[in-house]
Amino acid sequence: MDAFSLEDQSFIHDRTAELAAQHRKYLEQHPELTQLLHDFVTNCLVNKPDDCFQFCNEFFTGFLGGDGVGDFVDGWGYSPCRALLLVGPSGTAKRQAAQRLCRIHDDKFALVTAHTTREPRLGEKDGVDFVFTSNEALEIAISAGEVLGMSTVEGEGYAVTAARWTAVAEARRVGIIPCDLDGALAYKRALAGNTTLWPDVLLCWLCNRP
Repeated sequence: MDAFSLEDQSFIHDRTAELAAQHRKYLEQHPELTQLLHDFVTNCLVNKPDDCFQFCNEFFTGFLGGDGVGDFVDGWGYSPCRALLLVGPSGTAKRQAAQRLCRIHDDKFALVTAHTTREPRLGEKDGVDFVFTSNEALEIAISAGEVLGMSTVEGEGYAVTAARWTAVAEARRVGIIPCDLDGALAYKRALAGNTTLWPDVLLCWLCNRP
């Protein structure tokens, strides 16, 4: 700043501080902007699109018609009823994390009850924790196109039906689906139309603590 007079330097310094204070105040008043930019950059890093401009267009186009919490209104915001896929191998407390989210934020989240062919564990309730079914019944549902996606864990099938998902969507909640990676990819294709239009579908990877 040697080319500027002391008076000019003082003005620039004061103006810079004034603008910084205005920007901080605006961001404090609109925390959704920080979240929006965080979501966008995160999804770019996860999806690694070749055409970032096209990805940006798709990402923000997906925000038309929501209010930011999942309820449909005119204007900008999140699309209603996204899916949150809690992804990880067995033993990573996916269901416990999902249940905790639903308890704390029951106005925003709902657990999508999956069908499974395994036997109920101690304390589990049919239709609440899982819908316990047979291999034959699950195969029939798959053949009839009633299943959004499924995966096999330790020889047992886990699947989410369109009916279970629709019940959550109609309640205007973000549907949480605990699943492994194979299941997550299947659900993402089914619920997002095989596109990368996030935040319609968000994957959250859980892992065991060291």
